[in-house]
Amino acid sequence: MTNINGQAHSDYRSIDDTPLANVPQGEAVTFAGNGARGWRDGGRGTLGFYGADLGSDRPTEGRVPAFLGLAERTGGVYVEDSANGLTAGDALRRAGLDFEVRKETITAARTAEAPVLGDDGSLTLEQHPTGELLVMPDWNATVAYPKDGGQPFAIAPCSPSYSVFQNEEALAVGDSISGGRLVAVGAYGRPVGARVYAAWELGEGMEVAGDPYRNFVTVVTTHDRAGTYALLAPIRLGCTNQTNATFGKRATPRFSIRHVGDMQYKAEEARRILGLSQQYLDTFKESMEELLTVKITKDDFVGYARKLWGVSEDDEDLSKRSLVLAQARDEELLAILAGQTCAFGEGTAYQAYQAVTEYMDWHGTVRGGDSKDARRQERIMMGELDKAKTRAYDLALALA
Repeated sequence: MTNINGQAHSDYRSIDDTPLANVPQGEAVTFAGNGARGWRDGGRGTLGFYGADLGSDRPTEGRVPAFLGLAERTGGVYVEDSANGLTAGDALRRAGLDFEVRKETITAARTAEAPVLGDDGSLTLEQHPTGELLVMPDWNATVAYPKDGGQPFAIAPCSPSYSVFQNEEALAVGDSISGGRLVAVGAYGRPVGARVYAAWELGEGMEVAGDPYRNFVTVVTTHDRAGTYALLAPIRLGCTNQTNATFGKRATPRFSIRHVGDMQYKAEEARRILGLSQQYLDTFKESMEELLTVKITKDDFVGYARKLWGVSEDDEDLSKRSLVLAQARDEELLAILAGQTCAFGEGTAYQAYQAVTEYMDWHGTVRGGDSKDARRQERIMMGELDKAKTRAYDLALALA
């Protein structure tokens, strides 16, 4: 297993190549911390698709898909296998994520007051542990027990009725997807391992009128009560945006994974994922091609973006502070619109949609978490921006 201590690498050019020099496919990479700052420091973070990469002729400023970036930013682990030789279980074992999760009783350490003699001879009462443990009968905790005999670690409190879903059991569903190939296994969360995921690429990608995408499905299983789910994530190569949105009742990119046990149920769940994926990708392509037919001006774009963020198009309606913030975002969005990453579909609602999606993923304000870079990748991975991207699509289509 290779340990990466934050040194810069700029030689990652393709999702089909090993991310680090001298690290063979299928070998686990561990990250010692939050890595380098990536695209904010000129696009040369610990890892990064930089320059003409991911099959694109436009720069993506060192950005990487969330299934790689999240492990990097959280001090997690990552295994990439584009040779189609590993199962999810194999990759979990190589990444040190082959652990059994059990529910254990939560206890509280009892304390008692004891006199303490100060340096000046005075006595004070302080709380000291008595060694007695008090059982909390209404709560359990999920605890990971590494199968290689490593040190167990506690993950999160849970109810006694909480259903544990083991990593390999959850991720094996993805291995059964017909035509899918495992590209990555990783972990994140607090502690690292509270959330474990694997990503599979489906097919050979697709094009929207010549604009290339690669299609991924990520299965995430959690041990901190956040559930188990799959996220369909077409990644646009020109900007590395995860362009997932919900298109009415026709297609949704995020859905729960049922807890399955035997092979028959796993196969059924895999067929369900594949069917939903194909339906989603067909609808996505059709919807994006529709946006290419909608012509807009730069003024239309500013109005569209302001409506998306709930800001008045009339500057006189805004307070001085709100106006400054709105104009700053207007300028940043216009710069993205005029950049190489959004050159395709110039003057159309497609370009507008890609620009605001790029802003959401890579430029928008991030709140919460110890690291903004990690939190940014986490919200992409968790599909937290899906509703905003859906509204962006609906408003872009309404420009017709």
